Amino acid sequence: MTDFHLRPARPSDIEARMALGVSSEIALYYGHVTEDQPVMSRTAARAWVDAIATHPHAWVIEVDGALAGGVCLDNVDPQHRRARLAIGLVKTAQLGRGIGR
Repeated sequence: MTDFHLRPARPSDIEARMALGVSSEIALYYGHVTEDQPVMSRTAARAWVDAIATHPHAWVIEVDGALAGGVCLDNVDPQHRRARLAIGLVKTAQLGRGIGR
């Protein structure tokens, strides 16, 4: 059974995000064409963590104790009780496991 948690971003996520690199398969989901990069730059990893940390409705996805992606609610409309849910996995091994369902 998979241990799955949402939690706020923390500084240690920068190193974890760097270590996950950039998957060409996942980048393609975002409309980017790139080659696999085994390590993400510190600048890019910090920007990724900062985007989650400063977003009012965003969390890190942690699976089995390790960073696996991020999730956020955008266009939150409290009056009509609506929002857009965005789930972004960054660890290729987590694709197809039902985490985004």
